[in-house]
Amino acid sequence: MNSNLHLRAELVYRVLDTDYLDDVSTNYIDVNLYPSYFTGAKLNNAFLLNDRQYELDPTHITSPGDQRGNPGNKDAFFTFNIKVSYIFGREKIKR
Repeated sequence: MNSNLHLRAELVYRVLDTDYLDDVSTNYIDVNLYPSYFTGAKLNNAFLLNDRQYELDPTHITSPGDQRGNPGNKDAFFTFNIKVSYIFGREKIKR
């Protein structure tokens, strides 16, 4: 912007060669196994987040072993950063 004030923006898009970032590409497990691994709030969250298809179709029923996601679609993500910096004490160059 000028010799003391700088503005930088960065957008990074990354395509991964894995499908483990969101862990949505295998099969649904039996929800009866959850109490063996979770208690309290974690158990409640596991039940609530196990299968959210009901939010789109309340009549949908998921069974253990059903396909979860698409293993052919690999994960990807992006980040966006904005940096504003000001340099104190820099003398202007006289020309």
